[in-house]
Amino acid sequence: IKAGLREGSKLVVCVAALEIAPETARDQYVPVGDLIRDGTLDGVCLDGAETMNFHRLRLLRDAPLTAGIFLSGDSLDHRQRAGLLERTALAAVDNPTCDSLWLTGFPTSPAVQAAARALQRRTEAIARREALEEAIRRGTLVVDQEVPDNGGRDQATVHGVAQSFTPSRDAACSLVQIYAAIRGCSGPLPPPLEVEIREDDGGKPAGGPVAKTEIPAAEFGHEPTYRWGTAHFDPPVALRQGVKYWIYLPNARHPEGSFVWRIVKDGAGVRGNAWSRSYDYGNHSWVFRVFVTKKD
Repeated sequence: IKAGLREGSKLVVCVAALEIAPETARDQYVPVGDLIRDGTLDGVCLDGAETMNFHRLRLLRDAPLTAGIFLSGDSLDHRQRAGLLERTALAAVDNPTCDSLWLTGFPTSPAVQAAARALQRRTEAIARREALEEAIRRGTLVVDQEVPDNGGRDQATVHGVAQSFTPSRDAACSLVQIYAAIRGCSGPLPPPLEVEIREDDGGKPAGGPVAKTEIPAAEFGHEPTYRWGTAHFDPPVALRQGVKYWIYLPNARHPEGSFVWRIVKDGAGVRGNAWSRSYDYGNHSWVFRVFVTKKD
């Protein structure tokens, strides 16, 4: 095949990652490593290797090697195509060792649009995160209350749950952060995660929200990858010192997938605790942050 290529053409192999080593091959073993070493291949794109360190393949020889991700839509359920393409496009961009995304079996125009949407949402999420980091650096936003992750491994689904907090000052809350992930999503991303601020009603969230907003699903990773999602309140919520409030998340189970929120067992304190409409979480705490605007 290589000898028959026109001048300037390159030979790229697209193959499942499980098929490139005899220890994991299910059907036919493709000796990618040998083909790289002897200079046969100019590029390799692997299916099922979104987090792979592709630099390891490049180290097999000194000559340049294009290495990246391969995704075929031919064998996918039609309803899953857009979601998997979006996630794969994001994985290709986020992986610093990946320099190629090879797609086959997708209609060209919808594929380009889906990838563009995914990258646009990523760009917007990065811009919001950078704006938050700048506000924190300048001291205009401060964390008034938080429960850190600290490497915990406990979590529960968002099924109508809440976290209480008691502000240490009179302040305006412009955003809260939730440390969560998406579970069971094989197709399009689920709808945004709804976030509300509610007052206290006898040790549980009151019936209606003081303010509400949402976090795009693209801000979270797919389990087991947890990320901070940021809920922006515009206008900010006026909080009173020493008054109990609740961060309330309505039921977020959808056919496209659900959200799971990191929880700390026995993490409740005098300033806050977890709550569930179905279970006793009184001794636990969700992983969260409450930001307030610092007064001059």
